[in-house]
Amino acid sequence: MSGLTAALELEQAGHTVIVVEAQARPGGRVLTMRDESGSPIAEAGAGRIPETHTWAMSYVNRMGLETDPLYPEGLSAVIYAQDKRFVLGPGADPARHFDLTDAEKMLGLDGLARTHIFSGIELVKANGTMNGPDWPATDLMKFDEITARDYLASRGLSEAAVNLLTLGAFPRTISALTLFRVLATYDRTRLRKIRGGNDLLPRAMAVRLRSPIAMDALSKAFAKKLGRLR
Repeated sequence: MSGLTAALELEQAGHTVIVVEAQARPGGRVLTMRDESGSPIAEAGAGRIPETHTWAMSYVNRMGLETDPLYPEGLSAVIYAQDKRFVLGPGADPARHFDLTDAEKMLGLDGLARTHIFSGIELVKANGTMNGPDWPATDLMKFDEITARDYLASRGLSEAAVNLLTLGAFPRTISALTLFRVLATYDRTRLRKIRGGNDLLPRAMAVRLRSPIAMDALSKAFAKKLGRLR
């Protein structure tokens, strides 16, 4: 997506570009799984677009695509945690499916997040714009030197509570600072998905390019190298 974005912006500025794509399709980790008729089944990457991601939303609008709420009203959620599959009805607290300590159970998911994550989010917000050249400030750097999971464990949380607070949305190895930064601009009530599949965005961007994309470049380069070895 970053390559497609850079290419479109450079072309708009009057430059000639060459996009080299390792895969046989555009879009990187944006991948919509489809059935034989082409209808979307599930998103295998980049599943949500927060409305606060104004840069991504601007491209959705520029490509003439429509969006829908990520979570339709009235449906249940399915989570996989502690080697089990759980179905959560609307408004259900997933914390009850984790082996929390008694004190952690009293707090629940929202209470655990407020107690152990919100202070870091407020620190990030207090340090000004997150897109400036001087970000992050020195006093935030310590949070970039520890993973989010290790940070939460250092606050005395059980492994179950750490698993709950890092459930689903983020890679397990991100830094605590990355977690704080994401959540500082994250509004779960304003998450969108592209109608018809999120891969419609990179497809539309690829069509807009004046020059064709050199697809499947990685396998072609490997085949060329293999031919030289033979």
